[in-house]
Amino acid sequence: MTYLDINSLKLIIKTMEKKLYDTICKNLSQSCTIKTSFSIVTKGIETHSDYKNVSEEDKKFLDDEITSWIHKVLELYGSLDTYFDSGNIEFILKNKVLIFTGNFELDDNGLYTEKEYFINEVLTENIEELISQHLDIDIDDLEEDLFNYYIDLDNDKGIEDFTKFEIFYDGEEIELDEAKNLIIKNEIFNIISKWSGPYNGVEGDIISTNIYCDSDEDAFTCLYKIYVSEEIKVTDE
Repeated sequence: MTYLDINSLKLIIKTMEKKLYDTICKNLSQSCTIKTSFSIVTKGIETHSDYKNVSEEDKKFLDDEITSWIHKVLELYGSLDTYFDSGNIEFILKNKVLIFTGNFELDDNGLYTEKEYFINEVLTENIEELISQHLDIDIDDLEEDLFNYYIDLDNDKGIEDFTKFEIFYDGEEIELDEAKNLIIKNEIFNIISKWSGPYNGVEGDIISTNIYCDSDEDAFTCLYKIYVSEEIKVTDE
């Protein structure tokens, strides 16, 4: 594998062929909207376009060329160990400068990670004791494999931002009083707030980290949301 200079890669990422560049700028200057979403699938990259007030002729050209441009951009990001599972891209013309903004996502269930966090990692002795008391079961008789959670947490906001918080044992939801729930939330938050997902790229700003576990799954997922904004320059005059 040939390694390129990071600054060179950043420069390449910000470039676009003149015909595509001019077509985007022409449409944006006429109050048109050009947005594209993409997702990584086993067969490659799927893209979906969202155009407003763009002619049919330009739509066909933009569909082909923007898809090709996204492929190149993602390959170059990959050369910087920056990977995304999906994202939304919008082109903006600001003071005659063409900018692309990207809202990207990357999670543990994507193609680029070996990290996993399992249910038993948030079964502390204190949690097991509270659950055993509630179920009137000896703590030594609790079976870890019968525990599950339905948790959704915005890790960047803190314990009050559990948008979902349910505990299950042997398929039945355990309903505790608020004081015991708060104890368990704190225990869980102290553990999972130290977790990190697969994103380690040098491009983009992480705007949020969501950690969640569905009630029918045996592992947690860390989802990163990443924001990128770049000025684009034309490659040839």
